[in-house]
Parts: sequence; structure tokens; C-alpha cells
Amino acid sequence: MQLSRQIALACTMAFVSFTNPSRLSAQSSPTPNNTSKSPNSTSKPSSNTPDTKPERKQPPQPQPEKIDFSSYGRPGNRAGGGSRSPCSSTSIPLTALTPVTNWGKTVAATPTFWFYVPYSPDEAHSGEFVLQDEKYNDLYRTPFTLPQTPGFVSLSIQSAQASLEIDKWYFWSFKLYCGEKPSSTAVFVEGWVQRVGLTPQLETQLKAATAKDHVVYSTNGIWYDAVANLATLRLANTQNALLNREWAELLTSPGVGLNQLTQEPMIGEVRLLPIVSSSKPITH
Repeated sequence: MQLSRQIALACTMAFVSFTNPSRLSAQSSPTPNNTSKSPNSTSKPSSNTPDTKPERKQPPQPQPEKIDFSSYGRPGNRAGGGSRSPCSSTSIPLTALTPVTNWGKTVAATPTFWFYVPYSPDEAHSGEFVLQDEKYNDLYRTPFTLPQTPGFVSLSIQSAQASLEIDKWYFWSFKLYCGEKPSSTAVFVEGWVQRVGLTPQLETQLKAATAKDHVVYSTNGIWYDAVANLATLRLANTQNALLNREWAELLTSPGVGLNQLTQEPMIGEVRLLPIVSSSKPITH
């Protein structure tokens, strides 16, 4: 009897397993630990994970245009000539503010010239400026006297008869007399100027430059106007560090090399005297 019951139970279990195997498996399998994360859970990145955010590149900065007055030379003398002059020898001689080539460009019909003068009126009692055409015919001749203090001085052409023509060359001479006699030998500097046309591109740049005309002139190789514009600004703003630095950069730029003059004072205009007309060539 007992045996028949065990056989019947075995048959029942086999039948259940055959018809519903998952039920039997659920009863016999252990319940696993629920270690999976909820779909809504957020995981924090590891502290060792590098930040892969791409670095934002800065746009390239515009580079300032270089100033370079290197070129071919013309006959001249930008440092005080006249070995027989009674003017005393100085550590820095009379010097014309020109490139080493002894010439420069201007867009002005009546340009302004700048010089370093190491003398006072007590030492150099008078001077003379002469402008000639390319064949050394006089166009403008004027006497002048110096300011009271040595330093940078300017001289502007005042005569409409000496108006420079575009694309033509002109020769100038700046002379100082130190002797008591009017016929004494002068110490002098001399060089050339060429007037060039004001192109539409240059005119546009000048309109956009406001108070920085000297930067436009210098980057376009227009020497006399770069010097005149910056010198005028320095005269009106003697303590402006930026203008002083730009002045030093202009005087020491390639093709100029006036390093010894960067710290000399700005003085101003010479005093022009009545013009004496003459058609004679320059004599020293």
C-alpha cells in the first residue's frame, strides 16, 4: 500500500513537470539578489574620469604692421657736416630726422622738416633753410633763428611758390652759423624729399585712424608726415608714455637707426625771418 502511494506521487510530479516546468523551476531555484539599477537612477562619473570637453580656441590676434624705411640711398648728409665750422663739437651732432638713405616721402605740398639741434641761439646765432628742385635750382630760401633750448626743432615751408609737385624730387639744406662773421662756414645737414599722391586706400586708412595718423604714415613708408604728426602729438602731450614709446620705435625702426636721439626733448618751431629770394645754388 505504501509503495503504491509513492509510485502515484512520483507520477504526479512527473506530470506537473512535463506540463508546467517553470513552476517547478521557481520552487527549486533560489531568489537572486536584485543588484541591477533602476532605469531612472543616475550614476556619478568616477572622479578619475578625465574631462573630455574640447578646449575653446582663441581667434588669432592681428599682428601690427612692421615699420621699415630701408631703401636705396641718395646723396646727402643727415649728421652735421662742415669740419671748418666754428660751431663747437657736441656728443650728439646736428642731425636731420631722416632715414639713413637721406630721403623720405611726404603727401604734403608744403611739408614740415624736423632736426635735432644741440645749440642754443647764443652758440648758433642764425640759420638758413634752402629748398631746391632736382637740378639744384632754388625754390625757397629762408633765414631763421633757433629756440632758446637745444633739442628737436621743426621748420615748415611757408611759401606757396615752393609747393611740391607729386612724384617729383626736391633737395633741401639746413645750415647753422656759429661764427661772429656772417660769412663764417656753416654746420649743415642735407637730404631729399619726394612728394607722393594721396591714394584712395591711404585716404581711407587716415579717416579710420583718427588720432593715429602717424601709424598710417609710418606703415606706408611716408617718413616726413609720420615724424611731423607724431612730433606734434608729443609736443601737446609731453608726459604721454605711449607717444614717447611710439616716438622711440619710429626713430629706431629698420632703415632709420637714430637710437641716440630717443630721449632728447621736443622744443618746437624755429623762428622764420623775412625770405630772401635767390636763384643761386647752395654753397657751404
